[in-house]
Amino acid sequence: MNHVAIQRRSATLLATLLAVSILLETTEHVMAMATSSTNSFQIDADYGSTVLASGDISDDGNTTWFRVNGSGQTWAQTGTQSGVNAYMGQNMYVVTCTESPTADNDRSEQMILGGWEFSTGVRYFSMAFCIPSDVPTSSNWHFLTQWWQDTGSNPPLFLAWNQNDLTLVRRYNGATNLNTREVLYDWGQLERDKWYNLLFSVTPGPNGDGSVHIHQMNLATGLWELRYTNDQLSIGMAIKADGSGDPAPAAFNWKVGSYRGSTPDTTNILYDNVRYADRWYRVTNNKLTGYHKCVLNLAFEESSGTAAADTSYHINRGTQGDPYSDYNNDATLINGASWNVNGNVGRCLQLDGFDDYARVPLDTTDFDTGNYITAATWFKTDTAQSNRALICIDEYSTTYKVYLSLNQENKLRFAIRHPDNTTSEVIYTADDTLCDDFWRHAIGTYNRYAPDGQRLKIYLDGKLVASSAGVDKAIMRGENYLYLGKFSGNHFQGSLDESQVFNYEYTPLMSLGDANNDGQVNLADLQILGDHWMDSDVTWAQGDVTGDRMVNLADLQVLGDNWGLGVGADLSFDEAMQLVGLSIPEPGALSLMLGALLLARRRSKT
Repeated sequence: MNHVAIQRRSATLLATLLAVSILLETTEHVMAMATSSTNSFQIDADYGSTVLASGDISDDGNTTWFRVNGSGQTWAQTGTQSGVNAYMGQNMYVVTCTESPTADNDRSEQMILGGWEFSTGVRYFSMAFCIPSDVPTSSNWHFLTQWWQDTGSNPPLFLAWNQNDLTLVRRYNGATNLNTREVLYDWGQLERDKWYNLLFSVTPGPNGDGSVHIHQMNLATGLWELRYTNDQLSIGMAIKADGSGDPAPAAFNWKVGSYRGSTPDTTNILYDNVRYADRWYRVTNNKLTGYHKCVLNLAFEESSGTAAADTSYHINRGTQGDPYSDYNNDATLINGASWNVNGNVGRCLQLDGFDDYARVPLDTTDFDTGNYITAATWFKTDTAQSNRALICIDEYSTTYKVYLSLNQENKLRFAIRHPDNTTSEVIYTADDTLCDDFWRHAIGTYNRYAPDGQRLKIYLDGKLVASSAGVDKAIMRGENYLYLGKFSGNHFQGSLDESQVFNYEYTPLMSLGDANNDGQVNLADLQILGDHWMDSDVTWAQGDVTGDRMVNLADLQVLGDNWGLGVGADLSFDEAMQLVGLSIPEPGALSLMLGALLLARRRSKT
């Protein structure tokens, strides 16, 4: 294979930048390109990422360097290509190489990172890409991204689409045959019209001290899954292959885009959300991308003032002030919205239906959830009303991005807006009024890649009650505020409690015994059940798992059947029963112990 490379005479960062400067005939432009000292850099075809006349892409003060050769074309931004919608936001990049049956090295690439040396250590790279079904299968080598070094074994690492397999390939740095290739990981046949979102951790090292780790986004769950790991690889050459030049290691670059051998076909490869960072938490946006996180948890436990603290770190099992678990999206109470001691759990937020509401300024990183979101809250009202928002992101009918509402006195509506201004929604109609002065829990979820094809779902009191297919598009990012109790001039009258937003499709475990809604069935839930043993007119947050508004043996049986669900339980069910039973007055303790015996006997038969 004949690779056309940028020729540099020195491996130092200064010489690297100088050589590129000469090629581009400008030094100022190159100095804006991301280097190994840059914390992070993202191009996503939205939110300020601009394709310049030169073909470079500018975003957040950094600029790529566009490399075109042969039949390669400047990257173009579009929302839909060959029936495929953008991975995130409204736009993606279409990377085109036209037919070139005689010339190798057709390329249409962006250089994202330059001047990355061995001593710099690990760096992180992620990108989403898709090959539409109407793109001819590659019969020749075709790179999708490469880690490039100015040596005879350039590039030492690349992602290749070859004869329809997707592979990560390494070139040996041995002196005998520099073109020898090793497939580090093979995904098998590449699936067409499917987005692959991959995250690479790469450490260059010529003497078996390099490393590669590959994570792939599970589209259905929104979680990173480890595909490959190796910490004893030789990656890159310490000196040039012919032994000439400066013996210092030649610096690496990271290139993204189409680079291929000769072919009589035109190829259009789709890219989106291309990211580089020097730390894992930066490439994953404070450990949000690829992780299940609660980004808002308003418990409304304050007794005075106008500030409601976001305690998302509780749900994320972290600590206050930790940027990876505490997203600090505090709310402000507006126009006299007040505290009420009669919350579903502790205190709650009281709204008068006239002008009261609460709002949260949008951190566009925390709430840029892309393809997944969940909005959840407890609500209680004795007043029939309609088109009243419980939770919404941006407040008007023409601008909302997420909208969970009491649509009528017996209806719930959950809707989201897509970047092209279309919307998807699901509506649940109850047999009876939902304005009965009883605490209800409403959840609306959107999962673009839901395995069952039902992207939107509504849960009421822990049970799935409605679903809808919606549209295969991302969620439009909010711009101003998240509102509680206000939508387009209408205000909710009643109480709200435990209002939450998650960056994934949250599936409640409440009907399985998770009374405190923390994703686990354990001692805390049993304690809640014990505290309300034999009570009536209660919610499942007080132990009524079965939904009959009573806490009794039936609820205990559900709890026992699902003990340890979620993260798990430190104690066995019998041990937990003994602890809780000691604190429950008669006849509660006897009833609980009897329940434990019945459940133990039941489990022994199954």
